[in-house]
Amino acid sequence: MSNGVPHLVGHWSAHLEGLYGAGVFHVLTTVPAQSLTLPLAHLRYGFIAIFALALGLVVAMAASQIGRQTQPLDALTQGVTRLARGEMDARVDVPGDDEFALLGATFNAMSDRLKRKFNMLRLLAELDRAVLGSGEPARVTEAILSGVLDAIPCDAAGIALIDANGTATYARAYSGDGHLSPRLDVPADVLTQICSLCVEEWNDVRIDVESLLSGQPQQPGRGALMFPVRSHGRLDGLLVLALATDGRQDEEEIITAGRNLADRMSVAGSSFAWEEKLYRQSHYDALTRLPNRTLLRDRVTQALTRAGREKTSVAALCIDFDDFNSINEALGQTAGDMFLIEASRRLESLMRPEDTVARLAGDEFVVLVTGMDDAERMLVLHGIAERIHRLLASPVRLEDRNVISQASIGISLYPDNSDDFESLMRTAEGALHEAKKSSRGGFNFYSQSMNAAVSERFELAQALRRAVQNGELLLHYQPKVSAYDGAIMGAEALIRWQSPSRGLVSPGAFLPLIEDIGLNGWLTDFVLDEACAQMAAWDKAGLPPIPVSINVSPADLGTVDFFDKITAALHRHCLASDRLELEILETSEVGAGSCVRTTLQRLRDMGVKIALDDFGTGYSSLVYLTEMPADTLKLDQAFIRNLAGDMRQQAIVRQVISLARSLGFSIVAEGVEQAAQRDLLVDMQCDLIQGFLYSRPLPPDEFAAKLLGKLLIAA
Repeated sequence: MSNGVPHLVGHWSAHLEGLYGAGVFHVLTTVPAQSLTLPLAHLRYGFIAIFALALGLVVAMAASQIGRQTQPLDALTQGVTRLARGEMDARVDVPGDDEFALLGATFNAMSDRLKRKFNMLRLLAELDRAVLGSGEPARVTEAILSGVLDAIPCDAAGIALIDANGTATYARAYSGDGHLSPRLDVPADVLTQICSLCVEEWNDVRIDVESLLSGQPQQPGRGALMFPVRSHGRLDGLLVLALATDGRQDEEEIITAGRNLADRMSVAGSSFAWEEKLYRQSHYDALTRLPNRTLLRDRVTQALTRAGREKTSVAALCIDFDDFNSINEALGQTAGDMFLIEASRRLESLMRPEDTVARLAGDEFVVLVTGMDDAERMLVLHGIAERIHRLLASPVRLEDRNVISQASIGISLYPDNSDDFESLMRTAEGALHEAKKSSRGGFNFYSQSMNAAVSERFELAQALRRAVQNGELLLHYQPKVSAYDGAIMGAEALIRWQSPSRGLVSPGAFLPLIEDIGLNGWLTDFVLDEACAQMAAWDKAGLPPIPVSINVSPADLGTVDFFDKITAALHRHCLASDRLELEILETSEVGAGSCVRTTLQRLRDMGVKIALDDFGTGYSSLVYLTEMPADTLKLDQAFIRNLAGDMRQQAIVRQVISLARSLGFSIVAEGVEQAAQRDLLVDMQCDLIQGFLYSRPLPPDEFAAKLLGKLLIAA
């Protein structure tokens, strides 16, 4: 510094001397140097202080500004983080009116919208659980009422439920905190009026509720939005969303959400209706509306479980009408259906609420009686069976006539006879079978001795099915001989079962099973074709042509193609029509409708013979002898069995034969086993005799050998 100052002073002195002259320079140079350097030092230190102060101020201002910028950003960052964690209530508070405040408000709006979206997804998931879970529409309604206010930004909401008569009832929605929707309590008559508008439009409708309630003209854009809920073409309800103000920015969101939710409700309603329909189809009988076998199984299983816990008894009463088939055949299936409907109504009227009446199939019903004390159960069941008999025996009005039918009842008990559904049904049906066999129109309790019979019957039915498949069924032929000279005049084809394990099975053992296992139609076709084929074979072998008779069941007579079957079989085997005779039961013809009689008359006109089998054991009304298209009367063996020793029996048979001959019928007496019986029948002018006196039913070869001899000598 000391070296620099003289140099500086010298420099400036020379310069000033040139400008101002020596006098002035002399004055300036006379100022001491030390007095000049002191202010410079002070200036230097002041400048440093001022600079430091300014720098501190700048730093403070910068820090303040940065703090103002980062605080809302931190709040937004925290809000986004909470939202990402699933906290749908996340909100940020950014005061002011700048860009950050606008960003905060936008974030809050987005958070609210996401929350509603989440609540809507949760509501839809709850609806799906309701549809897949309980299957009750009430649960869907409850889910919507408790969640719609949190999922849709409306001011009030509710659901109007509409019954089959078109009457509407309104239920208010409530939020997640349990508060009810604040407004829109609409009277039922107003709701019904609104529903009519929605039915006409079949779309969402905007209603000015206040104007509607006050009777004033509608004001578009105010009030509530009505979204129809439809299923299977009818209006089931309305989703109601009310808006307190008009022109809201989120109104389009409300409309879209309301439509989506109403559509989901419609799908749920359709699903419930479809599931209910499927359930009823699979668990209830279509004709009588009674539980079917599937639902009965559930009821029996529950009853047995409860009875095992409470040490009580359960009973199954299996009911079957003894002559229901004759009602169907005489009056038609429609009348038969009406009879079953009336029977089901009567059975239901007898039962307690805890009992069950079910229809298994056809005319077979089951009554399940539960909760019986062991000491009183027999008395209780006896009383129930008696009441069922009395009620079902009273006339049923069908087609302007009173129809009376009696029912047989089989009764099985838990725990005595069975321990599960299958065994309870099997033993009840076994008891029913015994009741029908012993005395029709009665009731029978199951016993252990019947169990063996039921098991044997089941095994026999299974073996019979295999016999049909393996060709074990065949025909034997019993001769019909002249009562005067013993000449073979014809034969009756009789079904036989030659079993490899059982031997020759009696027809009485397996014929009742034929209809039970659904082989009745097959059997008629088999016997018809086999008998015609055998006649053709005998003709080809040169044997004398004789007619052969076959038995025809009542069910066969009612089939529409019966006439065609007969004519086709005769044509197929090149046989004349008079070679075939059809034996029908008297009861079949008496109960037959006009269609059956027409078919029989057509067959008789073309030459097929018609024989009235077991005459005298059915209705035995002589009026029918003048109406039946028949050629032959077959006297049942019940008239022949005691003919030789019973004078009254002889008088009856003599008069029947005399009457039949006067009407142009030929007479066949079956079951003749004694020469005395034959002699009496010859004296009474009976035409043909059939029975063990001359021959048992024979295989085709043995019958052919006798046919070659033409005459049979009585044993």
